[in-house]
Parts: sequence; structure tokens; C-alpha cells
Amino acid sequence: MSDWTKAILFMLIVFALGALLFPSQAEARIRRVPKGQPPMERFNTWSLQLHLDRSFDNDDFRGGMLSLTKQVSREGAMRLNIGFFEDDDNLYEDRVFFHDGYSFVFRDIDFFDISGGSISLQYLFYPRIDDRLRFYFGAGPRLSYRETDPDLAIIYYDYPYDWVYDVRVDESGQLGFGVEGSVGMEVFLNRSLSILAEYAMILENRWYFLDLEYYDYYGFYDTDFDTFEDGLHLDAANIRLGVAVHF
Repeated sequence: MSDWTKAILFMLIVFALGALLFPSQAEARIRRVPKGQPPMERFNTWSLQLHLDRSFDNDDFRGGMLSLTKQVSREGAMRLNIGFFEDDDNLYEDRVFFHDGYSFVFRDIDFFDISGGSISLQYLFYPRIDDRLRFYFGAGPRLSYRETDPDLAIIYYDYPYDWVYDVRVDESGQLGFGVEGSVGMEVFLNRSLSILAEYAMILENRWYFLDLEYYDYYGFYDTDFDTFEDGLHLDAANIRLGVAVHF
């Protein structure tokens, strides 16, 4: 992982742990309910969820997500999601971009490496209340960052400087901002443990950040930082399976 990714992941983890370890005293109290009352009737309660994320369009493992959920009413909850990417998803073989005189070619490499993270905040609504089963849907803002493929290459197109003989990418990243929506089902095994199945849809506008190295014929080089917008992306192929602990 690059220093960019490590720093961003560290900030996301600190933010999540702070919300988990230091809730207000009023919100931290658990209301006791009579035996047999549905779990969602307990107000001021929390749940910690762990999800694994797969894509059903190409059957690959996307990464994981840690969620902290606070029930705010009988029918609703707020959920903070901290996710990580296992690899550079949505970057496929021979995908080409043209920008400022260059053509960028992305080549996908399949290996296990945490290449980025995401944070989102969703409001969840529960249309059905049941003793063991509940359905939910929700949406909210999302921010993500990932390293782009380490095999990112620049193919000669039209260099902006006469002295440039070669251009290389030192580091590259992708920033996304948009909306994340979810539709899911939660099955309670007991009052403190449940399993979840969820379909997620992500709509993001994305930007690339590139550290470029310009080389002349003799091997001397200069550096430059460049960005370009990748446009709006719809990722509608996410299936998540998870487990939740309620406290």
C-alpha cells in the first residue's frame, strides 16, 4: 500500500473506533424489555456488523465492511460503514482513458492487497417488524479512495513538452464521492446475534490523481501532479453477507 492509502485507512479506523468506544452516556444505556419482545423494540441500542462483499457480475471478492448501527426509532436506524477494497475493482483489462495528450491503459492484476477504503453514513428504514426477521432499506452519502492498478501504464500519445522522452506513473489513486443504497434482510438467532444478507448499489463520481515522472533522453526527470475526472459510475453488482452483534 502507498502512504496515501495507509493514511486514509488510519483516519477511517480512528473515526470508527472513536464512535464505538466513546458514545454519549445517554445513548450507551440499554433499555431492558420483557421476554419475547422483538429485538427492534429496544431503543438506544447498538449493533456491530461485519460484512463480506462480492460482485455477482464477475464473481469476485470485493472486500469487507465494518458497520456501526444505532437504532434511533422503532422503524429506523443510522449506520456508519467503514469498508476496504481487496483489489482495484472496476479496472479491467485494456481499459483506456485519453486525457491532456496521454492515453492511460489500466491492466488488472488479481492479488490480495488492501488497496483502499470507503466511509458512508446511511439511514435505514424497517418496513416490517417481526420477532425473528426484519427487512430494511436505506441510503446515504459515501466517500471512497483506492489505489489504482500498480501496472498502470502511459502509452505515448502527444507529450506536452519537446524534451520529454518518456513519462511514468509513480503513484496513482482514485477518489469517489456519491450515494450508497442498500436493501437487505436480517435474521435474529437470539437477542444478541443476527445474520444479514444485503444488496448494495453505489453511484459515484470519480477522479484520478497521478504522480507523474517526466524523463528526457539522458534519464533526467522532473515530477508533476495531475488529476482528471473519470465521470459518474454506477456499481449495481454488490452482494454482502454478514453477521451482527447487538448490545
